Amino acid sequence: MHRALDNVFFVFGDGRSGNTFLSEKICAHLGATVPPESNIVTAIFSRYVFSHIDTAARRRLFSDIVFSDPKFADWGISRNEVDEILAHGALTREEALKEILSLYCEKQGANIQALGLQKNYIDIYPRLRRLFPNSKIVWIIRDGRAVFSSKKNNKVSDRSRYFETDPRRAALIWVTKNRRLQNMARRYRNTIRVEYEALIGDTESILKQVAAFLGLSYSAEVVGERPLAARYEDIHKNVKGAPLPGRASSWKEELSPDDIEAYEAVAGDALRLYGYPVGRGGDMMERLCTGGLLSWQSIEAQARKILAALRNQAAARLYVSGENRS
Repeated sequence: MHRALDNVFFVFGDGRSGNTFLSEKICAHLGATVPPESNIVTAIFSRYVFSHIDTAARRRLFSDIVFSDPKFADWGISRNEVDEILAHGALTREEALKEILSLYCEKQGANIQALGLQKNYIDIYPRLRRLFPNSKIVWIIRDGRAVFSSKKNNKVSDRSRYFETDPRRAALIWVTKNRRLQNMARRYRNTIRVEYEALIGDTESILKQVAAFLGLSYSAEVVGERPLAARYEDIHKNVKGAPLPGRASSWKEELSPDDIEAYEAVAGDALRLYGYPVGRGGDMMERLCTGGLLSWQSIEAQARKILAALRNQAAARLYVSGENRS
């Protein structure tokens, strides 16, 4: 097993928060590797239901699940290589996953010191923590309005749609993910929080902090490179270049006043909690007291929508966790 699997970390954050930029810089300057984004980890845990891979049919099924994700091709691992791993014995699915990750690390070179995984694995992190009990979390957070601006103006990798165009829904997602990560940080105490704005303002200083947290050494010289698949060239066009500090506040020009108002109406409290200033547009009562922009009827309608979304989300979590026993 590659030694990097003794130092595993996860890069978590809402989409378009700088996750890929941070992962690229970690690979470039810290001697770690972060495979291209893929759904194989989630797929293995959710679709392979057997405890062991101990028959020809199960080996075939496991391999089919791994290669059902087109993005796994970006890892540079062939089906023959996966089949060879599975032929070594009756592995558990967790052991097989670790062998695949180890093989990826081997392909990146002998000097790799740590393995990072960048994907929305928040839901299955308790399982992953059992697999990697000493793993750490690098939580990246970005002003939610900037996140929404990026989602609204960029399409997903297959170019079929924009990431998100509804400011209220984007705000709810941002609030939910970051509060979950905050709760995880309190529970596991193995987390460093990185502010995107600080990262692009003083990249070297932040990377040194991340390096110390991960037990790695920072190098001003480039010591590694993270492959970027062609499908991501448009949506991640800036990750290989120098930081762009102007991106921290460009949302103010890119979003309409209505978008900002709607976003802050949902996420205003959370924005303040994480240190992002909110103008008068984020304080609904102040708008009312100053003869503001909304009627009581529209406030009530908006509140009902938000509460309904929160109830649905809570019900979904209860169902998934098995706590809904009615």
